[in-house]
This record gives sequence, C-alpha cells and structure tokens, in this order.
Amino acid sequence: MAATMLLAAAVVAALSVSAVSQAVLAARARDVRSADSAIAAVQRVSIAVRDAYAHQAHTVILQNRTHLGHYQKALHDARAALATARPLLRGQDLEGLESIALGLEALDENFTTSLLPNVESGGAPLEEAHDRALDLIMEAQESANHIAAHLEAAAREAEAAARVAERWTVALQLAVLAIALLLSATVALSVDRTISRPLLALEAAARRLAAGDLSARAAPERDDELGSLARRLNEMAVELDQREKRLLDAERLAGIGRLAAGVAHEINNPLGVMLGYARLIERRDDEAIREDARAIVDEIARCQSIVGGLLDLARPHRLKLADTDLAALAHEVAERMGDTRRVEVRARGDVVTAIDDGKVRQILNNLVQNAIEAAPTGAIAIDVDGEDAEVIHVRVSDEGPGIAAEVRGRLFEPFATTKAKGTGLGLAVSASLARAHRGELSLVDTPRGACFSLRIPRTLRTPAPGAPNDGPTRTPLGVSV
Repeated sequence: MAATMLLAAAVVAALSVSAVSQAVLAARARDVRSADSAIAAVQRVSIAVRDAYAHQAHTVILQNRTHLGHYQKALHDARAALATARPLLRGQDLEGLESIALGLEALDENFTTSLLPNVESGGAPLEEAHDRALDLIMEAQESANHIAAHLEAAAREAEAAARVAERWTVALQLAVLAIALLLSATVALSVDRTISRPLLALEAAARRLAAGDLSARAAPERDDELGSLARRLNEMAVELDQREKRLLDAERLAGIGRLAAGVAHEINNPLGVMLGYARLIERRDDEAIREDARAIVDEIARCQSIVGGLLDLARPHRLKLADTDLAALAHEVAERMGDTRRVEVRARGDVVTAIDDGKVRQILNNLVQNAIEAAPTGAIAIDVDGEDAEVIHVRVSDEGPGIAAEVRGRLFEPFATTKAKGTGLGLAVSASLARAHRGELSLVDTPRGACFSLRIPRTLRTPAPGAPNDGPTRTPLGVSV
C-alpha cells in the first residue's frame, strides 16, 4: 500500500514537473519572441526615420519640392512604426524610443520651418537647417542602435535561460521517471508477494479441495481480505471433511444396520433355543454341569447384547423431546452408579434444553461406566456448561491412564475397544445418539486421564403442549429421530 501511494505520488510529481517545466519553457519562449518582436519594431522605426531624412536630403540636393509627397509618406510610416513599438518596450528602452519620437518631431519641425522655406533660395540658412537635420537623425539613429543592442542582449539572456530551463526540465523528468520505474518495480514485487502469491496459494488449495483432497489448507497469515478468504476456505474445508466423515459414518451405519437386521433375524431365534436348553441343563443336580450351563447362558447373553447393540447403533432413533435439566440428569446418573464411587457433578449457566431424557441418560451412563472401569480409584467429574447461548457442553472426565494414541482415530467405530470383555459398541451407540440430537460426542485432549465432551445444541424443537412428541425428525445426517 505504501509503495502504491509512493508510485501515485511519483506520477503526480512527474505530471507536476512536466506542467511546470512546460510553463517555464513557454515563458522563456515568450520572452525570446517578445525581444525579437521588439528588435524588429525598433529596426522598422530606425528605417522609417532614415527614410524621412533621406527624402529631406533629396529635397535639399534637388532644391525643389518634388520629394515632398514621399517625405510625408515616410513621416507617416515612421510615426506608425513608433506607435507599434511602444507596447513592446519597457523601462529605458521605452524612454529611448520616446527620445526618437521627439527627435522625429524636431526633424519635421526643422524641415517645415527652416529647410523647406529656403530650399529654392539656398545659401547659409539652408545649410544650417540641413546640419540641424543631420544632427537630429544621428541622435535618433544612435538611440535606435542602443535600444537594439539592449534588446539583443535581453534576447540572448532569454535564449540562455530557455536552454537552462530545458536542460533542468529534461533532468527532472528523467529523475522522476527513474523514481517512478523504481517504485513500479517495488509495487510489482509487493503485488506479487501480497496478492499474486496468496491468490495462487488459494487457487492451489481450492484445486486440491475440488480434486477431493479435504486436507488441503490455505495459510491465513494476513489480516486483510485475502486472509479472511483463506480462513473461510479453511473453514469450508473442515466442514466438508466433517460432512464427508459423517456421510461415511452414515453409510457404514446403514450397512451395519442391514447386516444387524439379518444377523438378528438369523441368530436370535437359535440363540433363544440354545438359551432355553442351557437353562434346562442348569436345573440338573450335577454342580459341574450347572456351572457349564451358566457359562453357556452368560455367553448367549453376551451374543444377544452384541446383536442388540448393533440394532441400537443402526436403527433410526425416535426421540421423545422434553425440556430437561441436564444437571439434574447428571446427578441421577451419578447416584445410580452405586456406592463404590463418588462422581462429582458441576454445573453453571442455563442447562435446560429439549432432549430425549432416556437417550441422553444412556450416553451419560455409558461414559460414566467407562470412566469407572478406566479409573477404578481416581476421581470422576461431570461438568455441565450452559453459558453458551446456542450449545450445552457436558464433559465426563476421569483420572485414569487415558486413551492410547493408536485407538483415538477409531474410538467411535463399532467393535473398537481396549477392554478384555467389551463389545466395542458403547461409544459408537452413544455417538449415534448424540448425532440424533444434532450434537456431537468427541474426545477432548487433557494432560491426564480421559475426557469426553457431549455437545447438545439448543435448536431442537420442543413439542407444543398436547402435541405428540414421539414423531420422527430427520437430521442432516439422514438419521430419523
């Protein structure tokens, strides 16, 4: 920006210098023309005065009045030349011209009063009159020569000043041109660094996004419009990445749902039959046989739990929405965890919003149960934060060993578990229930232990009094709630 302003200033300076230089050159040219015009006018005056005297001399030589008409014309021309020269002269030059005019009038008076009356008789009076006329013309000629010499010197000075002004004009214009070129190069480099390169980087990031590389990011290193555009592009990339992941999750869940439906249909009936026979065997008197039967019953129940978890994960969730105090719900979940653990509940802000009490309770139960299993001796806390006007955050944290880095990437995938007897469906089902509330369940980085954050937006519609509240609602992920 500074270089651009300097370039604009250089352009304005160049135009100003050019205008001033042209004005100076024009003024010097006018001075030269004025001096030349004044010299020419003085020369015409000198010639006209000499012509007038010449006709007087012819009259004396011929001693008749045959040149009187020519003399009158020459006198008129001399007076006209004087009138033309007067506006062109100043100062001492004008004073010299006026002395020539007085001399011309004295020459005419001498001719009419002294020379002309004695032209035919001749003698001493005629010679005296002629000498007087010769003195007057010499004085006029001397004055004209003096004026012409002064004007010629002024013309030479004006020409020299014009040449100096022209040289300075060329030098200044070249200097301004060099500065403008330097600033132009600076502006070009600045534009390349601050506009062209960032735009090319944005274009490259946009091309990568268009090609499907959702990890492409632009570097928002600036605080101007380009930086804002880069940040918006990055936000769009993050949103596209999240949406693609949600779509992939939805497709995976749909596939799991179809598989779970088939598994449930094909396996539940045989499991039920096996469970019935196992319970019959369990009634026998042989303790060893009953022990084996109980093991069979436990494993069948585990299989049924897995099938039920798959169905919970894949089937559309029908939410029964009602305004619920999430802090009170967290207290109930903490109390039902039993006497082996004290779970601390902390709440702040407005924590009442429209949720499905049973579904959110299921999420909190699963998170707290996982925390108890991960940290059998450490403290567990449930923080309910309702200070955000749009979202309520519920965080469940423990002081256990935390989540291993290799597990974090697939933590919410079905069957991803670190427990020896876990099915790996609890977090996946909980994440599905969070999405049904248009929220999100995520793992939060903490210095120790593990912390899960449940984000529930306040945008779910609370059913009007008397209206049915178990109707399905379609979420952006395509999950019916």
